[in-house]
Amino acid sequence: MLDILRVTDIIPYPQPNDFESITTLVDYLRVACLATNQMDLISQFLVLWVVITLGATVFYYSLCSLSYLVYFVIFRNFFHPPHEPQPFKGQVALEALMSLIAIPGLALLTVPFLQGELHGYSQLYWEAENDPWWYYVIVTIGFILFTDTGIYWIHRWEHTFPLIYKYVHKPHHKWLVTTPFAAFAFHPVDGWAQALPYHFYVYLVPMQTKLYLFLFIAVQCWSISIHDGIDAVGSRVSWWPSKVVNGSLHHFIHHSRFDYNYGQYFTFWDWFMGSHYDPKPDFDSGDFNLPKQNYHPGMHPSELTKKQQ
Repeated sequence: MLDILRVTDIIPYPQPNDFESITTLVDYLRVACLATNQMDLISQFLVLWVVITLGATVFYYSLCSLSYLVYFVIFRNFFHPPHEPQPFKGQVALEALMSLIAIPGLALLTVPFLQGELHGYSQLYWEAENDPWWYYVIVTIGFILFTDTGIYWIHRWEHTFPLIYKYVHKPHHKWLVTTPFAAFAFHPVDGWAQALPYHFYVYLVPMQTKLYLFLFIAVQCWSISIHDGIDAVGSRVSWWPSKVVNGSLHHFIHHSRFDYNYGQYFTFWDWFMGSHYDPKPDFDSGDFNLPKQNYHPGMHPSELTKKQQ
């Protein structure tokens, strides 16, 4: 008999004091996750799959809805003025639907890594009273550089091989002008492949579990932010951070021109490999290489040129 039939006997129910703080909640989640080790692997897989699917779905729709409300509804005219490229009609609903379909598949592919971590095969550890502060700094920098490098090459290879691009990565490029909801709107294998560096890192490098969870959540927030079109690093005015950080306008160029700006956090791999494209010239000229569906009626550059003539 599969242990999933007695899941309520194995996983402890949360108590009111488990919700008193983030610390107590995290401690409960740790106990609950470790309790699944008492199950057979199939039952543990199914339980973790359901939990990750539900958690990721709530996380995705909560943060994306908030970001969209602020940047595309309340302050739309400021952040996405009418004369600039826009998502095509009905795009947000399609992005949300693709994400809803992708998340269960992505969770299905992710669970084996989590099972390995729970069974002690990774380098994650919980108790960290004697860790020096500088070790956290080194491990965090290593995590960022390792994952940025891995994602750059995985992303670039997805564009390099035609069959992989056509069947795995191309669905994400349906969104030429992205919204926050595009962050998870991809083929499940695409999302899984680009997440591999996160999982590989903790199988190679000793890392405190809470730090890993914090960074893993942070990079999901980053993925949402680079799809919101907000120029947080000053790309429009060539502010120095935009030369280093792969901000949302860099990623906008990736979606509009396809073969540039493959990086995740930084631009140095793009600079080094000749795939960097500065967003400023496009925003200065107003030429974004986009079809009329991504403009308000009469606002496409070709239409504006005719009016001026």
